Amino acid sequence: MKTDILTLVAMTIAVLLLQCASGSGVPATLAESVEFKNFRATLAEFVEDSKTMFQLLRERMQGTGAQEQAFLAEIVRNDADARIRKLAISGLNSQDVFAEVAKNDKNEDVRKMAIARLQDQAILLEIARNDKSKSVRHSAVSQLKDQALLAEFIKSDTDEHLRSWATRKLEDQALLTELAQNDSQDDVRREAVGKLIDQELLVDFAKNDKSKKVRQAATYKLTDQALLAELAKDADGEVRQAAVSRLNDKAQLEDIATNDDKEWMRRDAARRLAQLRADDIDTLDNQVLLADYARNGGNALVRQKAMSRLNALDAQNSQTLFADIAKSDSYFDVRYAAVYKLDDRTLLADIAKTDVHATVRRAAVERLIYVRIQEIRGMNDTALLAEIAEGDEDGNVRRTARDRYRQLRFEEVWKLNDEALLAEIAEHDTDRSVHQAATERLLQMRREKFWQIEDQATLAEIAKRDTLGCGVQTQ
Repeated sequence: MKTDILTLVAMTIAVLLLQCASGSGVPATLAESVEFKNFRATLAEFVEDSKTMFQLLRERMQGTGAQEQAFLAEIVRNDADARIRKLAISGLNSQDVFAEVAKNDKNEDVRKMAIARLQDQAILLEIARNDKSKSVRHSAVSQLKDQALLAEFIKSDTDEHLRSWATRKLEDQALLTELAQNDSQDDVRREAVGKLIDQELLVDFAKNDKSKKVRQAATYKLTDQALLAELAKDADGEVRQAAVSRLNDKAQLEDIATNDDKEWMRRDAARRLAQLRADDIDTLDNQVLLADYARNGGNALVRQKAMSRLNALDAQNSQTLFADIAKSDSYFDVRYAAVYKLDDRTLLADIAKTDVHATVRRAAVERLIYVRIQEIRGMNDTALLAEIAEGDEDGNVRRTARDRYRQLRFEEVWKLNDEALLAEIAEHDTDRSVHQAATERLLQMRREKFWQIEDQATLAEIAKRDTLGCGVQTQ
């Protein structure tokens, strides 16, 4: 008998657990019958599948009360499953437990998750210095915000990667200057220079530093165009590349893009030149010049920007240009951009069939449908709209035609003053919106008549015969 009772209890708990797994949450009766500290063990007796166990515990880890937090702390400290410990950390609020786990858990991922929740800067510095895992140390450095502790770590640690990463988080210009001038590791100095704002210091590093990395980092921060023009001719390729990326002199950039003996440098100069021209195009109003850029711009971005500017200024008179580009440009992305500016349905249909690139063909189909829809929205021929709404092969076009047809009929109904015709439409029209419009228009007309009546006997008679509840007489 005792065994049967125990079996029954076990089955009841199992059923409750299954209810939890199905999404109903842990029932209150289960929470009352199982102490928090034994909950995990109790689950293990009835749930062997780890995935189900994970789901059940996720449901239980939603509370913020003292009992729930104590339960989560015990799971974080003692559970054998690292995935469960990580899950518990996500619901925990205790900085003391985060510190304990960040320093002592045997699993790297669990330690990193605790570090991500940890706020104590001194403990983070301790972990950044001492953890056996470089990945964990990196996580601790990422959480450091205290500038003095960051500087202390950079000065005392020996790992170049971690020191460079910590330097990225520094904001103190004095500390950054000291590192940039005196550190023994070039990667650390490069990161420090990249955070400097003093142009005089940056000029000195760009012109005179012994490290290519440091000179390049300084050049990327320069604003002096004369010096950038000088550095664009530097013997060091990395410095020249940085200078070209900051240079605004179009003539010099064009010279580099045309004549430099390095293919990658010619490419970078052409890209910078195109960027500057594209920026200019955004404010350019000369349509002749814009048309020339759209046809002959040496860079696809320039041609696309020129088309967009022309489209904004005078789309209608630019259609011939857009058509020519959509048919002949050698870059598919430029043709693609041109197609989306066309209004010629015949041309769009031709491009949809003949362009060599599928992306352009799809764009032509989409634009063709859009143009047809826009035309339909401007139509006033209800017979033609009814035909399109019934027979067009494209669902969006049919839907647009139906909407426009209803809109026109709706507007026509509201212009009618013939009560007999309105009554007929209200009674027999198959379109619900038109039927409703006719009914409302009829009521409006009758209300207007009603309010003009002054004879009390007539008003009393109308009150007796009114069936619409609006003070109007039915016919």
